[in-house]
Amino acid sequence: MLKNTLKIVSLLILFACETKTPDEVVARVYDKTLYKKDIAPFIMQGASYEDSLFYTKEFINLWVTKQVLLYEANVQLSVQQKDKSKELEDYKNDLLIYELMSKLTTEQLDTVVNDQELLLYYEENIEEFDLTQNIIKLHFYKIPSNSENIDLLWNSFENDDETVYPTLLMLSKNGGNYFDKGNTWVSFDDILKEIPIQTYNQEHYLNNHKYVRIQDTNFDYFLKINDFRTRSASTPFSIVKQNIKELILMKRQQEQKASIESDLIKQAHQNKKIQLF
Repeated sequence: MLKNTLKIVSLLILFACETKTPDEVVARVYDKTLYKKDIAPFIMQGASYEDSLFYTKEFINLWVTKQVLLYEANVQLSVQQKDKSKELEDYKNDLLIYELMSKLTTEQLDTVVNDQELLLYYEENIEEFDLTQNIIKLHFYKIPSNSENIDLLWNSFENDDETVYPTLLMLSKNGGNYFDKGNTWVSFDDILKEIPIQTYNQEHYLNNHKYVRIQDTNFDYFLKINDFRTRSASTPFSIVKQNIKELILMKRQQEQKASIESDLIKQAHQNKKIQLF
């Protein structure tokens, strides 16, 4: 306990005192030395005194552990076991090849994907896009229950009178909530977090409701279900469009890499730079 306390105190003195030189020794393990200047770049600028002390202590502990293990590795391993030149060379070569292919692919890859190509992929792979949850398109307004003419507002809303929407939107902004992007697909589960609908069968509920009004202590909820898709139906194209584009580009990238490799090998053969014995 006393030893740990003295260690912490010494660290406090070390990093609190600005007059100390950055070449000051912080730790030594066998013939390896750690200096204050070695730690400084790893301490976040603006960190509190306590955080700086914590990170400093962690850095020193990790450094000490690493040096002890490296020392033992050098002592206990044979020359052959310590020779990692081949592994390092292989790793370097893999990195160089990766950088080359990334460079050439980026320069040559066609990243334009038109809607016709996206739709064709969607139709040919429709089985890959089954829904895992129920989704809906809707208009939804949560308005204070003490709003004036609320029954008349509901009557207009239920009769599909869209001229009432601006009024409902204004009221819903007064402590309530709303969703008025009627052509946008959203998760029904997310809507249930906002509207106190009680149902144990979402599919049955969606098939039997279009206009819904729910009341609680402080609010009235107006809900119009414009469209819905239930689980296991195909996910609408608009939802997966971006994912399809990424899949197409990934496939193009793979094909581009294979083409680049083939061209480079062909070129080397033509230049008589490849000899097979």
